[in-house]
Amino acid sequence: MTDPISQRFSAFISMCGLTQQEAADHLGIAKRTVAMKATGLRKPTPDEMRRVLDLWQRLSNLDVPLPDDYPAGARERQAAMIEARDLILPPDD
Repeated sequence: MTDPISQRFSAFISMCGLTQQEAADHLGIAKRTVAMKATGLRKPTPDEMRRVLDLWQRLSNLDVPLPDDYPAGARERQAAMIEARDLILPPDD
């Protein structure tokens, strides 16, 4: 059974719209290491958890677009969230 920290790590990566390779690049670790941490074979470090959560918080702020140097998956996720928001809550005129 996967431990709760690894489950959260995996969930944050998914919520950010990242592939394991994008997560690895963002964290500066190998893709295999991300896979091991996401499945509980290794434990994510507090810094890795913080960096993925920081990314989620940043992309959740729909009023501030992510810079181009952020992972493509995260930028695409934010764009989709903005599009959905604008469909549901059209801007005030």
